[in-house]
Amino acid sequence: MKKTVNGSITVSGYHDASKKWLTAEEAAAYLRKKVKTLYNLRSQGKLTGTRSGGAGSLLFTVEELDTYILGKRRNYV
Repeated sequence: MKKTVNGSITVSGYHDASKKWLTAEEAAAYLRKKVKTLYNLRSQGKLTGTRSGGAGSLLFTVEELDTYILGKRRNYV
């Protein structure tokens, strides 16, 4: 399924590799988790996320999500 988000095309949860920041929905798809799980990870201090405009949408960097994935995988090796 193709979907346009801010002029970029996402396909089945994949994002435009040139995007640095992802919305909570995009970040959840990137991690293959539910949005609620993403918020739980943030409240547990495993992810930080940033509010756009102070109280706006929650945004996550691809770098932070990759670090989380790699750190989680290291625990299973």
